[in-house]
Parts: sequence; structure tokens; C-alpha cells
Amino acid sequence: MSSGLTAPARGEYDTLPDLGASKPGDAAEGERSKPQRWHFALRAEWETHSLGFPFATSDRFYCAHNATHYALYLWQPDRSPWGEDSPLERLTVWDIGNPRKTESCISVAPVEPDVIRNITNEHLALWGLRQSDTPSLRSVALDSETRDPHTGQSTGHLFFLTEEHLWAAASQSGLPPRRLHSVCATGIPLQGNGPVWVNECSGNAVSPACRGNAFAVQEEDAWPGWAPCWLHEGLPSLTVAQLVDRLAGSRFDARQCLSMEYVSVNRDPEQGTASSVSRADAREGANSADVDGALQRQVRSLDGTWRRIMEKGKIAGDERWMIGETPGAVVTVLYF
Repeated sequence: MSSGLTAPARGEYDTLPDLGASKPGDAAEGERSKPQRWHFALRAEWETHSLGFPFATSDRFYCAHNATHYALYLWQPDRSPWGEDSPLERLTVWDIGNPRKTESCISVAPVEPDVIRNITNEHLALWGLRQSDTPSLRSVALDSETRDPHTGQSTGHLFFLTEEHLWAAASQSGLPPRRLHSVCATGIPLQGNGPVWVNECSGNAVSPACRGNAFAVQEEDAWPGWAPCWLHEGLPSLTVAQLVDRLAGSRFDARQCLSMEYVSVNRDPEQGTASSVSRADAREGANSADVDGALQRQVRSLDGTWRRIMEKGKIAGDERWMIGETPGAVVTVLYF
């Protein structure tokens, strides 16, 4: 088997390997089976950064990928001490499903994917994606499938997920700041001129009618085109990051408030299912015990966990493992 994986950019380049796993070998009775072997092959390597400024700590770098496409958004503020120019912004989407070989005299030449969309400041404004001086973007996402199986053409959407709230630091939120908490998903097609998809949610609590909640019952409710309403849950504590293992019915949340920072785990009452309540029942019975139980069965982690995993504001893993990073750039793996 093989799937497209991407590594963080090294300087100004990105490397894309294919990862394959062989099945464990059979063994005679009483003997140990042959271990599973992993195989790596270079699929593509290409330049990702061409805005003209080297990366600085104030810059923002967001990327997303699936098996066929890779998207990158860069935001770099003006380097002038007077700040008279607008930040440089660029959104680029590459087709990584069928990369082409570059001209080279070496035997193993890197391959370079084709650019299918390249949008900068003014054109980003036309799509409603430009961040300007007050960026509220927290992540970008792609549809899980962005290749038409019949025509081979790029299809599907790229989504900008933004968040604004009263407690945002520095220039994270627009002016004037939102009264409560607002999240929005804006989607544009990978090819073509529209239409633009917008889904927004504002409030101080998660509602069962919101489709972008944490324990989405149906797979379509986990679609990145829905505004991430789970960020409302727990206010005035702010949910900074989460990872969800829907098959196991587990969710890890990293939340921050004015006086403390903590990581917690929520367990669904039924092991192996996302929820025991149907989507219709969840929307009609907002105060049902089953819905509340799925969101309130919470265990808070030990003190000190935040500093061990939340330096980058991102956590990954499943119900057994949680992976994060320390301020010293040390990757931390927690086992449950």
C-alpha cells in the first residue's frame, strides 16, 4: 500500500515521500513471524517559499494535504520599521498525485508537482480570504478526496478556518474585537471561480444544532467545511487544540483560561462509537443526559502536561498516544 505523506518544510523546500508497509511474513509453528517492513520512496521535492523574505518568528505558515494535493498559505508582515506596506500573503496549491520529473543529469532526479492555484494579496481579498494586518486564521484544510475518479481532474475545496474572540492577543483578532466568540469556515474550489462556501458560528456555548461539534455522529458532520463549533465549548476557557479518536469515542482537549492551562480527555459512554445518540435526537434534545454525558465525561491530566506538549499549539495521536512539542523543540509522546 502507499499513501502521500508530507514533512515540514526544510528551509524553503518540502519533501514528499511515499510510505509503504509489507505484510508480516508467515512463520512455522513455534517460530517468530517475520516483522513488518516499511519502505520509503521519494515522490516529490519542490520549493515552497518564494515571497522574498526569509522566515521570521512573526511569520505564519499553514499547510494541509491529502493523497493528491498539498496546500500552503504564508503570511509575512512588512519588514520595514515604519510598517507602511501590507503583509505579504500567498496561497499555493500543488497537485502531488502525479508529479513530473525535473530535467536533471543525475540518475535519481527529484520530482516537482504542478501548481494548480497560486493566489496573492489582492486576489485573496476577492475570495474573502485575505488576512491583512489582523490575521485570525488558525488552520487550513482540504476535502479528503480532491480528485475526480473519472476525469482525473482536481476537484473539491480548500478551507480557511478562522477564529476571533475578545481575549485574542496582539493582532490575532480584528478591530473592534468580537463580543463573544466567532468561528468561520470559508471554502474555495481547487479549480474554477466559485462559488465560495461560508459557514459561520458565533456564541458562547456549543449547540447540539452545530454540525462542527467534537463528537460528530455522522462522518459528514466532521467535514472541514463546517465551522469548528467545538471551540465554543468550555468558555470562558479557550479550547486551543484537540485530537479526536471517533472510533474509540475519545477526545483530548487543550484548554487555556486566565488562571490556568490544562489538557483533558473526554470519553464517550459507548466504547467504539462516536455517540449513542442519533443526529436528529441530538438536535431535538439539547439537554438530554446522553448528549451531556458524551461531552462531560472528562478527566483532567496532571499538572505540567501543557508545557510538555503545547509549544506549537497542536497535538496529534489517538486514544493511546498523544504527541506534542516542548519549548525546547523536543517531541513528547504521552502513552495512555
